[in-house]
Amino acid sequence: MDDLAGTRIAVVGGSYGGLCAGLALRCVGADVHVYERTAAYDRVGGGIVVQPDFADYLEAFGYARPETVAVPTIGRRFLARDGSVAGRAAGRGTRQTRTPRPDRDERTPAGSPGARRVSLPRRIRDDVSWPDPRRRRPSRDLPDERVQIPIRACDVTLAGTLEAPRHPVGAALLLPGSGPQDRDETIGGQQPLLHLAQGLSARGVATLRCDDRGVGESQGDYLAIDGETLLEDAKSQLAWLADRVPGLPLAVIGHSQGGLFALRLSAEEDRVTCAVLLGAAVRPGMEFMLGMRELMADDAGLTGQDREAYLAHSRTLFAAIAATDDADERAAVVRRIIDDSVVGATAADVAPDFASVDEYVEYAIADALEWEVRELLRSNPASTLAKVTIPVLGLWGAVDRHVESQHEQAAFDRVCSDSCASRVLPAMNHLFQRSATGRIARYPNDGAPMRDPVPSLVAEWIRARRLE
Repeated sequence: MDDLAGTRIAVVGGSYGGLCAGLALRCVGADVHVYERTAAYDRVGGGIVVQPDFADYLEAFGYARPETVAVPTIGRRFLARDGSVAGRAAGRGTRQTRTPRPDRDERTPAGSPGARRVSLPRRIRDDVSWPDPRRRRPSRDLPDERVQIPIRACDVTLAGTLEAPRHPVGAALLLPGSGPQDRDETIGGQQPLLHLAQGLSARGVATLRCDDRGVGESQGDYLAIDGETLLEDAKSQLAWLADRVPGLPLAVIGHSQGGLFALRLSAEEDRVTCAVLLGAAVRPGMEFMLGMRELMADDAGLTGQDREAYLAHSRTLFAAIAATDDADERAAVVRRIIDDSVVGATAADVAPDFASVDEYVEYAIADALEWEVRELLRSNPASTLAKVTIPVLGLWGAVDRHVESQHEQAAFDRVCSDSCASRVLPAMNHLFQRSATGRIARYPNDGAPMRDPVPSLVAEWIRARRLE
């Protein structure tokens, strides 16, 4: 059925059969729209009837909350053969989502207790995407494949996971953000790349994601490498994936700092068909790093002179890190700047995160001297993006507190070709969770990351390359 990839198909009615047909077609890459007669239960037409498992798919994978598509339920009626009401029961295993109307009670035939009705009126809603029927819920027990990726330039092997549907229509290498990351990019109790991989697999896109060197099951030492080493690791992963799924559109998807490496791969590797940047910086490093410090100052509630002092310290520190080439001299300059910033401070000023001012100073110095900070400050993603000739999709969350999404989108649009596209997604944070504030402290409580429409937009971007 590979020849159906990208084919536009309409499924008209058919109730549960139409729904299953749409699921099957979407899993092999078809562009499917389901048309159903009614938007709610009525005397004529009852919407699509599904069991609770399907609502679990919607919620667990983050495609849509069941209450956004479910017909409201306030009870069940059991009908006799002549159409009279033989019995009544309170709703079970369902959710009431709007003000109930007595003339539109759910009527569940006897023998199907707890059935859930989901109406997909007219054209399928934009925020509802098809789950893979072979998957029940996000879990490490899914039928993925744990793989080993040898690094060409040294005696190191990276451990990763290949997540592939039965009939892939494209493939993607997933690159995480800054710092030593496991393959799922675990942060704040969330696993963005795990959810993204599962969402893409459900839409026909195979993915590879790996533990960084020295993390999880991968060999090596993350603290002993630099950006060039990470780039070479990514190239080895890309080559492995291209050999494993030949003949498919091959994408690189970078989240946060991973976007910088996705751009470099796009500029240097001919095998890459398209790229996706998720919450990535595009402006020059000094500019977006200072922008991030402004966001941090706002989140900390700094105002007036306190805010100005914090930002002035950040500007001085960043300039010294970027400009000083000798490592020993850079360490001495950074120590002097940080020591000067805490003159007169007490333990109460750094509590509860640090037990003393000295402990804070040593932490701040070590943080400032990490190789990633210097490379970020000296980076210019926009200049790399301007050299990329393949289609690039840029997505940002409107309430992202790591990067200033509107500014990054504007920088992206200024240098991109007509084959590129960008979008800022409302009410989404840096992990693409639904969030009211976007604050980092809310990550554990803001629900699943990489929520739709992210997987849908990315999958469609990759599928489109198959048709070119």
